[in-house]
Formats: sequence, structure tokens, C-alpha cells
Amino acid sequence: MIGLLLAAAATPAAAAEPPGADPAWGRGQMRGTVVGTDGNALIGISIVLLPRSNPHIAYATSTDDRGRYGFDNLLTDRYQVRTEGQGFLPLLKEPVQVQPPFRAIIDLEMEAGQEAAQQDDGEDLTGMVRRVEGRFVDGKGQPVLEGSVVFRRLGHPEDIFYGRTDPDGYFVVHDLPAGIYDIATRSPGLIPLHLLRHPLPAMESFHLRLVAPPYPLSFRGWLDDLLPAEVPMPPPFPREAEWQRDAADDTSP
Repeated sequence: MIGLLLAAAATPAAAAEPPGADPAWGRGQMRGTVVGTDGNALIGISIVLLPRSNPHIAYATSTDDRGRYGFDNLLTDRYQVRTEGQGFLPLLKEPVQVQPPFRAIIDLEMEAGQEAAQQDDGEDLTGMVRRVEGRFVDGKGQPVLEGSVVFRRLGHPEDIFYGRTDPDGYFVVHDLPAGIYDIATRSPGLIPLHLLRHPLPAMESFHLRLVAPPYPLSFRGWLDDLLPAEVPMPPPFPREAEWQRDAADDTSP
């Protein structure tokens, strides 16, 4: 069951950051709360916004200890709203209009359940994503220093890419093969964000804006966040394979 409330209320424009040439900067706002079917607030639910007129941009945040989430500096557009949470069925809502000076209010109800594991959906994604760039901030809008953003291409366990933020919260990753990616953040003290099965077709640049609230003591976290980062094993030295075969022969009955 999905509970949805969409409303708009007059509000001052979000605190302005000089937009410069940033294609993902705007003046729109969105707020909401995510609860379970029992009415209790859900913590650590990832909310992903995708502007329909620009597939090269995504925004992501997570619910805090009261189930609340919020976005500022959104582009004026109609959005697809995706929610993901461990132990809950994902939700998809579209289109949702963001139009300053109004604030979009989206309250969601998630149903407990487990979605079947999915891999690459067979979509033909060839070529390269030349540049993924973005900014990672905390719930107060302050830049996250030395946070990491991890890109894992589904169906290709060797394709893992890392971006690390600078003192202003910006990060850049170059030359990712086009494909379906799980994207996750890692930063001490902040709730991890997750963009699951996100398609990245061949393009020159993709812009990602991330907002992570503080990690509450009552949040158990996502199972994937408790596992060590996956690092591909290096190829064996030229004769190592022979030594391994010889050792196996010596121990054979």
C-alpha cells in the first residue's frame, strides 16, 4: 500500500549558493516524511529524485531519525521519486512537480517486504560515461570532507569505482563503462545513501547531488553497509599459478 500526499505551500527561496555553471542548481524545494504501514517513522530510507527533462542529473538523500527528508536547490522540473529501504518494497512516484516559490510536500507509506534480487536488466548500455561529478553535503548543508561515493556495475564485479570528496564536498570520477550501477556513500557519522540499479548510459557527464543526515543511534543500518568494501584481487604472479598447482598435487592422496 502506498500513501501519498502532494501539496504546495508558499515558502521563501532556499538559501542560495552561487549557481555559476552548475547545471544541477535551482531554487526548488521538496519535503516529506516516510512511515511504515503501522504509522511509525522509517529511518534511513533512501529518496532519489530524477528530473524528467534531464536524465544527466540525480538528487539523493535519506530519512532522519523522525522519518523526515528534504531537498533544496532543485531544478524546476517534473520529477520521478524513488524510495529504497532494506526490508521494504521500493516505491516509485511520478510525475511530481517542483515549481518555486512553492514547496512540494510528499509523504510516503512503505510496505514491508523483500524485493527479488536483480542484476543487469539486459538493457543495451554500451560506451563510456566520461565524467561523473557531484557534491556531497550533510543535513545542514555543510560539505562532507573525505566522504566516498562507490559505484558498482551490476553483472561486472570487477568494475568498482570510487570518488572522494574535497574540502568543499565535490567529487569527480572519470571513465565508467556504461551500465546499471548500485551507487552508495560512505562517511562516518552520516546515514549512507543508496541508489540501486541506476542506469548510466554513455554520456559526457552525469551530475549527482547527495544530502546525508546524521546517523542516529536507533538506526541499524543497511546490511551492505556492514560488509567490507569489495576490492578486485590482483592477477597472480607469473609462476604463482604453477606453485599453487604443485602444492595441490603434493596434498593429493
